[in-house]
Amino acid sequence: MPYSPYCGIGYIAAALQRNRIPFQYFDLRFKKVADRFFTIIKRAQPDLIGMTMFTLGYKFSYDFLEQIKLSFPEIKIVVGGPHVSCFLEKMLEECPAIDYGVTIEGDDIIVD
Repeated sequence: MPYSPYCGIGYIAAALQRNRIPFQYFDLRFKKVADRFFTIIKRAQPDLIGMTMFTLGYKFSYDFLEQIKLSFPEIKIVVGGPHVSCFLEKMLEECPAIDYGVTIEGDDIIVD
């Protein structure tokens, strides 16, 4: 069970809200949400899916993102977090499902 959401998502949410861009946040560390995630995506039909990636478990994240891209090839995937900041080029080579990697503060560029 997670202790709290990652604080970076709060900054991103505030930037989206300030610019009146609709969004939803899902903490996939909760099993009930993770089990329904593909149904949620199908219903919401988002233009973009963002994910925070840590180096611990990054291969699981790659697999998960590849599943998303196979199921919804038209949806762009953006990834941020420590793993991206350290391994951007390698990450983009290893996981072609990722369309964008953010190495700076995500709230500065998410609106663009």
